[in-house]
Amino acid sequence: MDPKGRYGFTAMEASAALAELSIYTNAESCPMCASAIRWGGFKEYVYGTSIETLIKKGEFLGLIDVMFKVLIRRERLVAD
Repeated sequence: MDPKGRYGFTAMEASAALAELSIYTNAESCPMCASAIRWGGFKEYVYGTSIETLIKKGEFLGLIDVMFKVLIRRERLVAD
């Protein structure tokens, strides 16, 4: 969102461009991420499987565990 950057978008132009973009993902996002996608104003949000299906297959908790490990790793890198 730097007017002097690669695309020359101002913050307002970059935000407006989101209305033309779609997000595709393998699995439904958590409520917090889904809210951010909605508030971002994307044209559409398409996911391959629901949280409910992931829970039934026992994969959702594993996915959350991986996300927390990544966040902790990032925090340690920033703190160091």
